[in-house]
Amino acid sequence: MNAEAKKKVDVLSEELLPYIIAEQERRTTLYKRIMTAIQNGEKGVTIAELRNKPPLIIRKGLMYRCPANRAPKEPDGSGIIMCEEDIEPTPVMYDSCLSAEDKELYVAENKYFFCNRHKVEGPDLPRNGSTVIGCAPIERTSLNYTTNKCALEDTDDVLVHYRYYPDRTYKFVTELDPDREVCEHWNPCQIGYIYSLPSPDQATIANELWHDYSK
Repeated sequence: MNAEAKKKVDVLSEELLPYIIAEQERRTTLYKRIMTAIQNGEKGVTIAELRNKPPLIIRKGLMYRCPANRAPKEPDGSGIIMCEEDIEPTPVMYDSCLSAEDKELYVAENKYFFCNRHKVEGPDLPRNGSTVIGCAPIERTSLNYTTNKCALEDTDDVLVHYRYYPDRTYKFVTELDPDREVCEHWNPCQIGYIYSLPSPDQATIANELWHDYSK
């Protein structure tokens, strides 16, 4: 690309940037509203599709997966979730790709990791008067694994495709997107959502308090 052509592309990119940011903000806001609705206990169901992984079914903040070669059945608004051939999905505690978005990156002994295997009650409390920074080895998922498994090729970007099926008795679904800026309809609402994994220079140094624990 010659200098003049590159200049035109740069100018065009600068002009489009506010619109790109605004679109991302709309999608992010809608995503958060949807996830809030789920966590508040209504009967809506979200199906999340990630690179190289079977789809996740999310309802009331809990996650499920169907067995291999069985896709989730399309939710009907009743809140009941099933897989093909009326097989029940299996609960999963966490998903490394989804949970990495809001988990801090840590480093210990030159190993970078997320603490995304914590139980429902959340991160560890201080032990023996010391504040825990990080987590036990058994609770870690490496940045390397997360990048290879979740990110788009040669990037640090994780793309998640959400299909949100609202509760059929939910009267205020149009309030989630009143101007239909993101969703043309709600059967289901489909959102492509992207976030970037943190880089190693953003990692927090973990303190190693688990030597006895991990033996």
